[in-house]
Amino acid sequence: MKLVSVISRYFGSTMFSAIAGVVGVIALLVLSLINDFQDAKLHAQIEAENVSRLLDEHALAIVQKVDLALRDVQRYVRPDDMRLARGAGGSRAAELHALLKSHVDSVPEVSLLHLINAHGEHIHSSLAALPNVNLADRQYFLSQRDDPAAGLMISVPLVSRVTNNWTLILSRRINFEDGSFAGTVQASLDMRYFQQFYRSLDLGTGGLVALYDKELHLASRYPSSEKDMGKVFDLHAKPYIEKGMKYATYHGKSPLDGIERLYSFRQVGDLPLIVIAGIAEADYLAESYRHVWQYGVGAAIFVFVVIGFGLRQRRAEEAVRQLNAELEQRVAQRTAQLEAANKELEEFSYSMSHDMRTPLRALDGFSKILQEEHGAGIDDEGKRLLKALRDNAQRMGRMIDDILRFWGIGRRRMEYSSVAIADLASEIFTELQAATPTRPMRLEIGALPPAWGDRDLLGQVVRELLSNAVKYSPTDGEALIVIGGVVEEESSVYSVTDHGVGFDMRYADKLFRVFERVHQTGQYEGSGIGLAIVKRIVERHRGRVWAEGRVGEGATFHFALPLRKTGESLRLE
Repeated sequence: MKLVSVISRYFGSTMFSAIAGVVGVIALLVLSLINDFQDAKLHAQIEAENVSRLLDEHALAIVQKVDLALRDVQRYVRPDDMRLARGAGGSRAAELHALLKSHVDSVPEVSLLHLINAHGEHIHSSLAALPNVNLADRQYFLSQRDDPAAGLMISVPLVSRVTNNWTLILSRRINFEDGSFAGTVQASLDMRYFQQFYRSLDLGTGGLVALYDKELHLASRYPSSEKDMGKVFDLHAKPYIEKGMKYATYHGKSPLDGIERLYSFRQVGDLPLIVIAGIAEADYLAESYRHVWQYGVGAAIFVFVVIGFGLRQRRAEEAVRQLNAELEQRVAQRTAQLEAANKELEEFSYSMSHDMRTPLRALDGFSKILQEEHGAGIDDEGKRLLKALRDNAQRMGRMIDDILRFWGIGRRRMEYSSVAIADLASEIFTELQAATPTRPMRLEIGALPPAWGDRDLLGQVVRELLSNAVKYSPTDGEALIVIGGVVEEESSVYSVTDHGVGFDMRYADKLFRVFERVHQTGQYEGSGIGLAIVKRIVERHRGRVWAEGRVGEGATFHFALPLRKTGESLRLE
């Protein structure tokens, strides 16, 4: 109180009030910065946890899909097949090769599928020529040989002796009639597939996505680190794993690149696999650090003004009120952004939860087994209902995949460059013609200005609009689709026109919403998410989309993209 009295007498009551106001504002700024840092960390934690949950679902779905293929081959193979000499011909060998190849064609994550005899030799393969490679010394092969109850076996990350690529081997045991070891059926899970998927998950410039086995051998990582593949690392997750915990969130420095990150790890189901997502501290605190500088400079200027003109009380009070209003607005904006982000992540997490994906895969897999192995005992009505069950399970699976694709667009890192929309349209239309060679289709392309954006994402926009135009064009004649483009003020505007069924303009606002339709469900193929993807991609380019149509007279879909500014170079977002 004595200090307050001295300051009041020395500066006067007006100046003292001004100084007290400055101290109060600085205290509010410090409190706001503390909350800002806490909110940024909480947001990063939620994002890391949701991405690790996505990685868990992704890896589990792939392993279960591959295991279904292994089980199918395991049921189909007869003991005598395992006694066939290496390279033996005949109809049975041809059947086995066709079976293995069909599974590889239907499961893109698998590069190879083999039958290995008890001596570790390739006797049947999805490849046309049998690999001259012996696997008898591989640990996963020895484990299958020595343990009749081994079940599904997943190897450590290793370099394939057939492809020379980093691989995880998934295998199941095959027995002779007396239960003795006849060999294995094994699939090669190519780690390049995981690398490509992980690259699409944008966790910032210092973000990390990785796959390890239970002993923490590195199987796949983005950013890639080829020299570290297959090595064992002493990760911060190790103590949690050793305690039997299946997931946890923690902060630590990477032993590979030394970057401080907030991590979330998860064990993939009950499998010996671990997925990790990490967000760099420098990324999730970047905005908070900017606020420190902004608030610091603002506070310094404000103090100078108040001290220099402290006797003018009305100006100081107005400055305080204005600063408080800006501070409250910033806090409100940050709160709204965090709530919106949390809502989006929660909705995605709910829709892609384990309770939804796993039963669908089980329904499809078991109903397939029921069709193939017990179809003779089911009457026609039962077969019809069983087919309907599989069709709907697969349709729901495709809808989930579309949701993943829609959600992934907002997270994908964008690489800007000049994009020739005309070339994209021509390539994609050629693919559509090849997919339906009996349907007459014609594409007319006008003089289109080049676009400035991410080529892959804009390719998705053109693909969705052309596919939409083909789908809704008449099937009893030539489908004519016209693409035009003009430059208007600060934008390049493109249009895709068809002469099909069109739509009622009263429902135009429903076209670009997820799962919204303006035609009866089931009348046309698709999940109702294609145009929502178009809108999301265009808006990420700071553009806009709209549509015009008349029932029975066709429709035109427009999208506008900002022009490239003078001197603007390639950039990442």
